[in-house]
Amino acid sequence: MGGAPGWRGRCAGAGRAAVGVGVGLRRGSQERSDREPPRWRDGGHRLRRLAGGPREARGEGEINAANRLIATSASEDSVSRLVRVVVIEGQAVFDSGAGESILATLRDGGLVVYPTDTLYGLGADPFRAEAVARVFAAKRRPPGEPVSVVVPDLEAAQRLAVISPRQQELCRPWLPGPVTLLFAPAAGAPATIISSRNTIAIRVPKHPVALFLAKQFGPITATSANVHGKAPPIECADAREQLGDSVDLYVDAGPSPLGRESTIIDFSGGEPRVIREGAVSARHLGLERRDR
Repeated sequence: MGGAPGWRGRCAGAGRAAVGVGVGLRRGSQERSDREPPRWRDGGHRLRRLAGGPREARGEGEINAANRLIATSASEDSVSRLVRVVVIEGQAVFDSGAGESILATLRDGGLVVYPTDTLYGLGADPFRAEAVARVFAAKRRPPGEPVSVVVPDLEAAQRLAVISPRQQELCRPWLPGPVTLLFAPAAGAPATIISSRNTIAIRVPKHPVALFLAKQFGPITATSANVHGKAPPIECADAREQLGDSVDLYVDAGPSPLGRESTIIDFSGGEPRVIREGAVSARHLGLERRDR
């Protein structure tokens, strides 16, 4: 099942690398082209083979090893699969088709637990109602509660949300970062992620794995990877203990850097107001906290 027609083709700004994030592939897998933006709703971006054949993360690559994120290939573990990731800094280097395995799971309507800067998230294609229904079932979450989505940047967010030029200016210093932004939904936003208050929740996490998925696949759900009412997971093992085989693939990158829920900023009324303080305080953002 495809997404809304408006998502097909190029997305404004999607061809640019996200801040602090680069992507490479190892051992004969394929490379993302910065010159060719993701075809989000055409089943994900096809990764292209490196010119000159496979690349080992040796030699010149070792010089920049501290700026890379190294992911092993996916391995079978019970019913769910597991991709273990070592996050060092900045760039992403995927072994043996691990990145493509994650993207294929999302394309097939599957559920993926993945790391963000705040907590582990539960990802699915928001344009597939059955995939979002699986998210609610896995979390045992009451229907109708809002589900946030990860996008790579504000330009991509504008295909889902109505964001004024002034709101964009206010948001840019905070992104990528540990905030969830509430806006009025755009015409092309899927009903699966529009709240009962007629808002859509946008995240641009400062984490290379989350941004890789958002750039290569497109928007994915970003609800915390826990059973409703239980503690949200800081580590992948916490998510696996709660969700088990209801999830198709787990991406383990170690503890989430911040280990706290995101701060929610509501723009739906025009002016920003913090309705939940989390990893970053309202004062740090230069805003006041206000009740709903």
